[in-house]
Amino acid sequence: MKMIMIATAVAIAGAAASYFAPSPQQTPGVDPMKTAAVGNPSSYSVANIAEGKACVVNRGKHASARTFVLKSEPGCDDVWPGLDQARNWTENADGSVALTDKSGKQLLMIAPGDGIGYVAVEPPSAALTLTAVQ
Repeated sequence: MKMIMIATAVAIAGAAASYFAPSPQQTPGVDPMKTAAVGNPSSYSVANIAEGKACVVNRGKHASARTFVLKSEPGCDDVWPGLDQARNWTENADGSVALTDKSGKQLLMIAPGDGIGYVAVEPPSAALTLTAVQ
């Protein structure tokens, strides 16, 4: 009888230790869900939702403290009129970004959207999204 009580106590202690100990696959306090971490991407796919067209723009080196050089790949004018003339990506304090031509004329204003990427907010008729590409 004493042997059964000891064996039961050892089994309960082992089960409790196993239940409360972290599993080898997990680190305590770290969310195991993996998401796409893009950091600070330099290329974006610009998609015109209404037209079903897309192209890629590339954000390059700093031109000033808030502005980056911007290059569009061929076909961007088909996605949004004048987009192939975009030369500057200027980041504003509120998180929005102005895409301007070489003279500084604003072609689009984009703002962070749900998830990773941006949506066009000006002009209001621009049904465009920008999604980071690798």
